[in-house]
Amino acid sequence: MKRIIKQPEPEFFVKWKQGASEDWLPSWKALDGEREVKSQLRETLLQEQGYLCCYCTMRINEQNTHIEHFIPRSDPGKGSELELEYANLLASCDGAQEDPHSDKRHCNTHKGGKFIPVSPIDEDCESYFRYDIDGGILPTNEPAKKEKAERTISTLNLDIKRLR
Repeated sequence: MKRIIKQPEPEFFVKWKQGASEDWLPSWKALDGEREVKSQLRETLLQEQGYLCCYCTMRINEQNTHIEHFIPRSDPGKGSELELEYANLLASCDGAQEDPHSDKRHCNTHKGGKFIPVSPIDEDCESYFRYDIDGGILPTNEPAKKEKAERTISTLNLDIKRLR
């Protein structure tokens, strides 16, 4: 995982959300019907992340990525409140989405609606992990961070051979 420095919310996205009226409210479902806005949002996230997946850092582009909600929309606490918050949106790889029953699924495809304890937006996110000589990801040896790193690796399935 590589730290992502979030940029200010793009003006086109702010304007789209400000288009709310008595007849229309901005929502994730409404965004699905706005291909141009959603495509522009995806491209902005890709540029912000240097065309790297927010979790596994695999190279991504508009064809093999989707917009990820770090705090899932299904989260009973704040998920629905954060569905259009730019700070909660990231670009994630497809994570072997073509085979939903495969043990090769990773990143958001494996995460689903679960919460992960280490965010790629956190300033020290990289300190939770270390890598072996073959490129495998391991939790840090720091006791205070080890459990969170292990849960993040497991929830995202980052330790699979495909990602080495």
